[in-house]
Amino acid sequence: MKAIRPFLLVLPFLITLAVYWPGLGGSFLLDDYPNLEPLGYSGGVHDLESAQRFIFGNGAGPSGRPISMASFLLNDAAWPSVPWSFKKTNLLLHLLVGLLVYLVAYHVARHELNYSERRAFYISLFSASLWLLHPMNVSTVLYVVQRMAILSAIFILIGFYFYLIARRRRLAGESNLIWFLISLLSLFLGIFSKENALLLIIFIFALELFWFRPPTFQGLGSLKPAHLLMALVVVSLGLTLSYGVWGAGYSARDFGVMERLFYQAAALGDYILKLIIPQVDAFNLFNGQFENAKSFNFSSYFIIRIFVFLVAISLLFYLLKKRKFDFSFGLLWFFVFHLMESSILPLELYFEHRNYLPGIGLLFLAAVVVSSLYRKFRSIDSVFSVGSVAVLFYLGFCVFVLSITWANPGQLFVKWEMDSPESVRAKVVYSSYLENLGFPQNSIEHVDRALDLNPDSIGLHLRKIRVTCGEDVNGDVLKAISDFKRSTKFRHGVVDGIKKLIGLSDHDGYLVCSNGKIDFTLDEVFSLIEKNSKATSWPHTRSAQYFSLKSDYFARQRNLPQAIRALEQAITYQPSVDLNLKAAVMLASAQLYSEALDKLNAATRANEKRNVFVPSRSTELLSLERTIKKLMNRETKSE
Repeated sequence: MKAIRPFLLVLPFLITLAVYWPGLGGSFLLDDYPNLEPLGYSGGVHDLESAQRFIFGNGAGPSGRPISMASFLLNDAAWPSVPWSFKKTNLLLHLLVGLLVYLVAYHVARHELNYSERRAFYISLFSASLWLLHPMNVSTVLYVVQRMAILSAIFILIGFYFYLIARRRRLAGESNLIWFLISLLSLFLGIFSKENALLLIIFIFALELFWFRPPTFQGLGSLKPAHLLMALVVVSLGLTLSYGVWGAGYSARDFGVMERLFYQAAALGDYILKLIIPQVDAFNLFNGQFENAKSFNFSSYFIIRIFVFLVAISLLFYLLKKRKFDFSFGLLWFFVFHLMESSILPLELYFEHRNYLPGIGLLFLAAVVVSSLYRKFRSIDSVFSVGSVAVLFYLGFCVFVLSITWANPGQLFVKWEMDSPESVRAKVVYSSYLENLGFPQNSIEHVDRALDLNPDSIGLHLRKIRVTCGEDVNGDVLKAISDFKRSTKFRHGVVDGIKKLIGLSDHDGYLVCSNGKIDFTLDEVFSLIEKNSKATSWPHTRSAQYFSLKSDYFARQRNLPQAIRALEQAITYQPSVDLNLKAAVMLASAQLYSEALDKLNAATRANEKRNVFVPSRSTELLSLERTIKKLMNRETKSE
């Protein structure tokens, strides 16, 4: 049997390549654009400075994720680009993760659980195969920007694998420094790919505390439950006192910390169900059940999923207490690697791609369970063998169907909307697609369906006004404007909606529709948005974009005081070099030179606080300062 093992090992990788291949022909989607469009800024990435600006200038996450951003340069250095190359790289990286899953699973089964070499091989092979072919991973592999999650998983697995090697060598009294250093380097690379790599530290600590015997660090063996309780109290107190730092984002959410914990319990239960009972129609980039969460929802949907979560977490504690290490490892992996995105941080409530790394643990547990049943019921081992092959065939078929769907944006957007009828976002995406195809009436129908679910969304009303106004359709633009005046929630593309309305307005700010000028101005749009919704609760980045756009509009109207006032508001949300520079130029154009120099000084301070790897803009700042001072001196002499 050993002779066919190389073939068995290669086979799932070849199948994965085959079933994903059709999906490589798909398009860029959603968050791909804001992350990849900077490839085209200033003529593309053509030298070291422009490369630094692209790699280190991204605002995704606290670290900016430079490793992930640098990886996109492997595919193109300009924009617009072709998605095929980006998606192919994602797929190849996915295969690499599959190989690492096999290596880690084999090491754990063989050296930590002391399984036989044969059993360890089949458990690790089945774990890797389940993971490679699980349809939940499609929305990570074929969504270009989710390379961040893939790279983070790669470095976490490498870091953990070399930690296991270093640990074994330490216990054997052998030199292990080089292996610890490789593990540490992988941790840092993972963090700068996506911040959830930090959880590797917590996972290793949890293993040392509850799982490894003997522990690598002897002091951990003397810890008692009272010590853990004390640590829990200290951590809880620290989180409470630092709420202003990590919880600031809740001001822009409809839910608080307790509501989020409630919904995350349901989300984790939903993830578990999808991992163990995969169905094609269940996998979706959106989940409408979680989109409009405002308070506790005790519908049957959420009760079932919370129950699944409670069963799983209770089972983990039971297995750890009973020292059932072979069954507890996978559950511990699943829950620990969900801690950052599925606990208290004020993030969106639900995304499938959050399971790309945690799902490995649950599928490893499934492989261990199948192996245990196989050993217990040897008389029907053929049933388990055939059953395992059938499961992998089913998973591969699901991935193939999803890949074909992802290759066609129209089919994909229809699937998202049909499979998640409660999702406003799915309807907005499909509406935009229909509008771009030249079907405005159909686009408006989907906007109306979205408004039925979320009638207070400012962005949805702006979209309806724009499509009704700008296209030759039978929609009543005055009715759309009337409905907009009652909207209160800053969401669903407000900034983009205003930008496109500006394109439909004349120099006085009036909307010019297909049937003529409408007695409604952009001034009223801005006024109503700020009157009806609380600007203090808007997301800071989008708030800065909104007020910067408002400034551009008033500058076009030659209303400089209003333009400067709006730009000042933008700077309060995001005191960046660009916004302060923009304010300095605007003030200088109004001959307010002293105020312009103040803004230039603010831009200089922002430049000094930049990421150390981001190119300095001091030359540009000094040049503008000299220009302003010359103008200032000229005006003084003329007086």
